Amino acid sequence: DYPDYAARAAVASRGLGAQNGLWAQIKAALSRVIMLRRVGEVPGQGADAALAKAETLVGEGEIDRALRELDALPQAGRDAMAPWRARAERRAEIDRRAAAIRAEALEDLAHMARGPE
Repeated sequence: DYPDYAARAAVASRGLGAQNGLWAQIKAALSRVIMLRRVGEVPGQGADAALAKAETLVGEGEIDRALRELDALPQAGRDAMAPWRARAERRAEIDRRAAAIRAEALEDLAHMARGPE
């Protein structure tokens, strides 16, 4: 469900509702119905770049790195990503614990392979 939340975060990060001009109001209204964001390789440091980089990292299973990438979003974008982020943080914690268990098991196996000391 990352793409859905990322689209909402992209719209929120642009802050279209805060502008007063007619065109800005039309764009804000349309953004509530049609959510567009750039994907793939997005150069720069803006919200679209952070969201695209995070999506790539999520696809690679690098949840911790994706979460750090999302820290670059403006507050409105972070708020829009909050439900996804909460689940991703739980997943990252599970991944860290599983990695620790694997590392401990490998260490135990290596110790057993060396034989009694």
